[in-house]
Amino acid sequence: KPLPHPVDSLTPPRVAVSAKHNQKQNKIMKKNLTLTIGTVCKLTAALGLAQAGRIDSARATLKRMEATTPPTDTLFPGILYSSALVAPSAEEVRRQLQRVIVEYPFSPWAEPAMIALAQLDYANGDPAATGRTLEKFRTDHATSSLYSVAALWGARAAFDLNEARSACTWVS
Repeated sequence: KPLPHPVDSLTPPRVAVSAKHNQKQNKIMKKNLTLTIGTVCKLTAALGLAQAGRIDSARATLKRMEATTPPTDTLFPGILYSSALVAPSAEEVRRQLQRVIVEYPFSPWAEPAMIALAQLDYANGDPAATGRTLEKFRTDHATSSLYSVAALWGARAAFDLNEARSACTWVS
């Protein structure tokens, strides 16, 4: 009898599954895919409402989506991020962005949320908070495609604080 291949020994053993179980799994997967596609369409529509000047409708749509979408859905952080974009106050923008960063740090929405939070801090006249947020970005997302955007804001905040060495670190 031949020896098992090393990779085969690492894979879990196959379990005999009934056809009924397979049908049930396929139905669940199809439902989850439908939910995700539906969420993407609703998210796009909500942002379209905001762009068309119907900000209250966009907020209401996003609020409904947040209430009805499971937090485990991969698009849930996108709903939070989009809600931040149309939020009525800076406090609400901050709260939604921080939720994305803290609750979903590995989602594709975490990086733009960190940049947006840093920009919010900068706009509120707090370059020190901008620097702290972007230092975390540098640590957590050093290979991000958004790194150059973070570097711009990091250098700008550092120059505002008269920290030339830190500013030069960002741009070098």
